[in-house]
Amino acid sequence: MMKIKFILVFTTLIMIAGNQSVFAQGQSDKVKEKIKKEKKQVKQAAKDEKKQLKKAEKENLEGVEDDLNEELKDRKEKAEEKLKENKGNSYGKFKGDLKGKEFGQFRANQAKEKLEHESQALDKRESTVRKGRERIKEAKEKVEKAKEKGELSEEEANEKEKKINKAEEKLKSLDETIMKGKERIKEEKEKLMKVDKEE
Repeated sequence: MMKIKFILVFTTLIMIAGNQSVFAQGQSDKVKEKIKKEKKQVKQAAKDEKKQLKKAEKENLEGVEDDLNEELKDRKEKAEEKLKENKGNSYGKFKGDLKGKEFGQFRANQAKEKLEHESQALDKRESTVRKGRERIKEAKEKVEKAKEKGELSEEEANEKEKKINKAEEKLKSLDETIMKGKERIKEEKEKLMKVDKEE
């Protein structure tokens, strides 16, 4: 749109200048100066219009940017409101007919069941770690025997030992997480025992 206006203004200037130069061939220097002034005025008008168009575009962009900033603020405020609304836990929302002490006992039983379930899961992981250790031990013995018999080259033996070491590291980290989990479960059970004693 802006380019079209610029082209129209420019072609009009050329036409005016061209027509006047044809008529001015036999006229004096005054006419030539008048034509130069008109050319300058047209050029200046074109520059001014170009500046105004740029300014308008810039203002439009600033307006769009402002709108986007406002929209982002609104979204942020709505998200913060939702967070404020959702603070706390919703244990009491679906308690049905249970009230007071009954609901507390129900929640305590749920917590005990959850801890028991987590304890069983940790026991399964622990048995997996034991089996893994046995397999690693067997793999080490197998590599040593193959090495002694000469069935494996030094490179192959080193490669297998690296794999075994990586497996050992993974088992160690898994064992550490199991120990931490057991400690946490133990602490939670102690808390529940204290709550039961208080009741």
